[in-house]
Amino acid sequence: MNNAHRVRLHNLTAIFGLLAATPAILFVSFNIMKYQLGWLPDIDIITVHPAILIGGGVFAVLANTWSVQALRIVQEDKMSWLMFAFRNRGLNLAVILIAAGFLLVMFAYIIVENLSDVPMA
Repeated sequence: MNNAHRVRLHNLTAIFGLLAATPAILFVSFNIMKYQLGWLPDIDIITVHPAILIGGGVFAVLANTWSVQALRIVQEDKMSWLMFAFRNRGLNLAVILIAAGFLLVMFAYIIVENLSDVPMA
């Protein structure tokens, strides 16, 4: 596979990852705008199945991480080293950061929301 096809493949991975993370990004953004900032008081937010929200974000992170990782086994003097490095692919790294950020916001919300119902001793 030549270099042009690899670049195209990595760009497609970034685009599909961003599309997979879009429901989570929109859901979190609209909820923040409606409930925290009060900007969208008259708009009903459509609920989406959690598997789509979390699964899309996880797919985006994993697919783009696979696209930027460089994993090699190096052997020298009867020793083996596992070398893990990231290639500098800006679009893929941006999708990883965006999707991981929104996943962290959703998980933090789940934890805070569930801990608020626990009675304090």
